[in-house]
Amino acid sequence: MRRATGPLPPGYQVYLQIPADQLTKRTLALAHEITDRYGNAYDKALAIKQWLDDNLSYTLELVEPHRGQEPLDFFLFDRKKGHCEYFASAFAILARSVGIPTREVDGFLGGEWNEYQGYVAVRAGDAHAWDEVFFPGSGWITFDPTPPDRNDPLGRGGQGWQAKLARLMDTLRFQWTKWVIEYDLVAQLSLFKDFGSALKRGAIVLRDGLVRLVRFWPILVGIAAIAIAIVILRRRRILAMAPNRAGPPRSRTAIGRVYDAVSRRLAKAGFSRAPAQTPRELVDRLPPAIASDVRELTELYYSAEWGGKTNPGAEERAAQLAESIRAALAATA
Repeated sequence: MRRATGPLPPGYQVYLQIPADQLTKRTLALAHEITDRYGNAYDKALAIKQWLDDNLSYTLELVEPHRGQEPLDFFLFDRKKGHCEYFASAFAILARSVGIPTREVDGFLGGEWNEYQGYVAVRAGDAHAWDEVFFPGSGWITFDPTPPDRNDPLGRGGQGWQAKLARLMDTLRFQWTKWVIEYDLVAQLSLFKDFGSALKRGAIVLRDGLVRLVRFWPILVGIAAIAIAIVILRRRRILAMAPNRAGPPRSRTAIGRVYDAVSRRLAKAGFSRAPAQTPRELVDRLPPAIASDVRELTELYYSAEWGGKTNPGAEERAAQLAESIRAALAATA
């Protein structure tokens, strides 16, 4: 990656954008102070990551910037500590300031193995933000500039009695959710299958010594079936009486919902986004007949959904673009 050179793909200039009119001079100067001694983007990115780890520390205690102070300037020079979103944002801005295409990624990182039930528990505390740097020929490479939290006394996957007890309680909650809260047809069939297999194994093991028990196993199966049926009926009654819990729409704004509908049409036409692909990157794969309209709609979507800006007439324009895209897709079908 030190030898990675070449132009950026079409549309990737967006990953070099910075709010230069909002950043302080010492923030921009810091980016060059850290990286100017290096001759390639990879070493510059490593230097930024190392500087953040050497000079700043991790904390979940939030403090507001001084009145009127730019937040990134406050984090880098005054507060000097913060959580993962601060580190990821600082890395992205410093890297872009010296011409390194970067994007911030939010998701979940890590988890804890539960030995009692054989699953990985991913909790809200595992939410994390990190960065990806684009290198021509190699694509997006992960850089995580956040230093580890060295003040966690318990840690993940600990072997102390507190950690084991916590995982045991998590197993009990998981079983309650699986067999009571989310009890559906698949779970019912699985329960019947497991119950039948257990009875069969029990009959084989106890066949010689417990002939009387084996003789009455149909009665036991009948009793168990009645008990399971009662549980199913009660569960269905609870669900029937519960209020409608349909989740919120994917997007929060009217323009966002228009974009969602267009995305579904594009996916049906064979133009769906890859897991790591952004809406802007999808536009570069579209045929010319619809690319221009989708690009304009995408920018309206970004502005309304993530920038909190809706210009007069934007919703009407989004609806017009959606209709134009629908017609173009229908014509090429």
